[in-house]
Amino acid sequence: QLIGVLVPHPAMRVSCLLPFAAVGAPPNIIFIVADDLGWNDVGFRSHQIKTPNIDALAQDGVVLDRYYVQSVCSPSRATFMTGRYPLHHTVTDWLKPGRANALPLNETLMPQKLGEAGYEAHATGKWHLGYTQWEHTPTYRGFKSFLGFYGGGEDYFTHQAGSGFDMRNDPNETCGKGCSQVAAERKGEYSTHIFSQRAVDIVEQHDVSKPLFLYLAYQAVHAPAEVPASYRDAYNATIEDPKRRTFAGMLSCMDEGIGNVTKALRAKHMLDNSVVVFTTDNGGPISTSPGGDYAGSNNFPLRGGKHTIWEGGTRGTAVAWAGASTGLLDTSLRGRTTPQLMHGADWLPTFCALAGADCSALPLDGVSQVDTLFSNTTAVRSEVFYGKHDDAPEHEVNYDTAIRDAEGWKLLQNWGGLPTGWSVNTSLGWECEAAPQCTPKPKTCCPNNDLIVGGVAATSEAECCEACTNTTGCAGYTYQSAAQRCYVKHTMVCQAGECSSGSTASLGALLFNVNSDPEERHEVSSSHPDVVQRLTARVNALRATKVIVPGGGEVPDPDCPQYKPAEHTDPRVGEIWEPWCEKTQAQLV
Repeated sequence: QLIGVLVPHPAMRVSCLLPFAAVGAPPNIIFIVADDLGWNDVGFRSHQIKTPNIDALAQDGVVLDRYYVQSVCSPSRATFMTGRYPLHHTVTDWLKPGRANALPLNETLMPQKLGEAGYEAHATGKWHLGYTQWEHTPTYRGFKSFLGFYGGGEDYFTHQAGSGFDMRNDPNETCGKGCSQVAAERKGEYSTHIFSQRAVDIVEQHDVSKPLFLYLAYQAVHAPAEVPASYRDAYNATIEDPKRRTFAGMLSCMDEGIGNVTKALRAKHMLDNSVVVFTTDNGGPISTSPGGDYAGSNNFPLRGGKHTIWEGGTRGTAVAWAGASTGLLDTSLRGRTTPQLMHGADWLPTFCALAGADCSALPLDGVSQVDTLFSNTTAVRSEVFYGKHDDAPEHEVNYDTAIRDAEGWKLLQNWGGLPTGWSVNTSLGWECEAAPQCTPKPKTCCPNNDLIVGGVAATSEAECCEACTNTTGCAGYTYQSAAQRCYVKHTMVCQAGECSSGSTASLGALLFNVNSDPEERHEVSSSHPDVVQRLTARVNALRATKVIVPGGGEVPDPDCPQYKPAEHTDPRVGEIWEPWCEKTQAQLV
């Protein structure tokens, strides 16, 4: 049984999660995506933030322990939708507003395959897969309706994203110019309430003779840190840090919305024949994350956060639940944590298997995890390719990327990106980032490029590392133990020698075993050269399959003009974000 307990709030209908009669196979599929959720945020991990509905899914379903996503939002969402790694679907970084980049139209998306199997597919929330042309928007890509925003982030109340308003109502399939509506009437409404209520409406209006695919992609808990005061104030007595307190309110509000959706499914006699999946799109940003998008999330005890390919940026929180009438999840297997390896690319083939859809012709990187998730069979995935972090210098031969295998060996080519430190536990009601550790390399000297001429005295290499982390612009250090001298560097150009050098980045390949060392504190490449060689060869083989598509995720469409905000306005809200590049059918990519 699935049971949730909610604290009522006047802005949303109160809900609970209860069992009810089945409607038959195939199952409804409810795919819920949180934005920027940290490893240590949901209630069943943090024991600080109240998420009774997510906790109920976990207690009666399956928690995914070794589940991976991409380091930022657009790549993860494209991977969910296509079942492919970013280097194949081309969306390797978050998509910027007004640039002619989008998930290519030759990619087949999840709602299209489920639609072929008879599903009614609807979406609400965040899109962030591009909107260069109308053909890139959700209702041209398999969804029968969409209420939400096309871009990556905005104000929760005003729905302003930079200079433009971004909230659309696309009520029909292929709802482009002349059909898509600027949802100006939503200005002032909190987005989590908008998307939760839209999901409830979709369920209530659904024709139960067909299975439902609902994609509920929340803006929460992405920055900016905004929430109605009543949600935040519920934590006044328990969370001291004001940012974490606001974040807690944002997460509780989303959890309440999830409960309202499950209540609507129960009332419609659909829940018992549904599969509900809850996942984050990436790890949470932490206080030193680049881009200033920290909103209070916490990844304890993992290293790094959003934007990085450290575990804190890519090891995702996820839960899968199945109603009794699906016949998928035996009572004896409910409430467990599964250690089998899984990646966000696996959702499309998993949903295809549940729906009876034929996805065999698709060039997938994902694999079906139906038996692994619901029958606890042996692992079907032997590796995870992390891709690159979002400030990796791809022009270099060994740009920063990573891979791990089923035994836990994780190789990073160079390093994992910023931030590189560790969150601390939130049990006392506060959050901060622990100081980063340096990655030492013995027998390595890095001459020249000193930030402090002549160096500084240091009685140990640890003291030298501390000097580096406390010096603005420090990229690393060289330590001469005989002279007890520390040389702090702004650039690392190294060679073999009788020194020890280190960096908050690295000086070459890094190797960790994230099964035994999930916090990535013990770098062991020097003692396992065979593993380094094997995984390096595998990474390079994968990188050789990379795809480039003009107008895709990396290379802007050269045939599309620059977006001019002044040419895209609505009399009620001013400048807006919308598709702007018109092409003939033959020109579409």
